[in-house]
Amino acid sequence: MRSRIFLAIVLLATSSAWAGIIESVRSALAQNNFAAAEGELNQYRSQKGADAEYLEAYSWLARAALDRQQYDQAGAYAKQTKVLVAEQLKLRPLDAEPHLPIALGAALEVQAQVLVARGQQTQAIALLQSAMRTYGAT
Repeated sequence: MRSRIFLAIVLLATSSAWAGIIESVRSALAQNNFAAAEGELNQYRSQKGADAEYLEAYSWLARAALDRQQYDQAGAYAKQTKVLVAEQLKLRPLDAEPHLPIALGAALEVQAQVLVARGQQTQAIALLQSAMRTYGAT
């Protein structure tokens, strides 16, 4: 019985180590803890760099800020996501794996939704149409 309890404690303690960066960031954001999410991202980036998985996780900051109607912050996170995606696209195609397209799509969606929230529907449509022209064939 004691060994089962010990095993359960060990499994619970190490489960966060098994979770990927995306899950860790989403979990922190679900608790409205941007500082923890950013800390997880900083630690990951120092170890593995700004890879595609990092970018998808980072894009969740923009989504969470948008959900909280923090439009300036959401826009800033989305813009930074797009900048980092553009750096990756110099090295590889967009659809080489699933994380990079998700990050880019989230950034574009958040930017468009921020524009709409500010009453700039025409600009939001133009942004999405431009993205379709740029990335539609990928």
